[in-house]
Amino acid sequence: PRTTPRLEQAIRADLWRGLGIVQPLFPDDLTPRSMANAVTSILTDGMSAPIQGLDMGGLDRVIDRFTEFWNPEPCDAFAVRM
Repeated sequence: PRTTPRLEQAIRADLWRGLGIVQPLFPDDLTPRSMANAVTSILTDGMSAPIQGLDMGGLDRVIDRFTEFWNPEPCDAFAVRM
């Protein structure tokens, strides 16, 4: 995750690491050795079990919400030329 210009990605990644969902590599710790160790660890130990109830359907919800507000029917609005 990036740490500049803002920290949101790093904050989320750190929270998800605490839940055992991801194993992030932060830019300050990113080296060929740390990448190799992370890949080796995942291949050797595997990833932790998925968390039950973790909703990964955000994009579907965005589409549903957009569809609720988007009306392809023409509206009764009109322009007045002065």
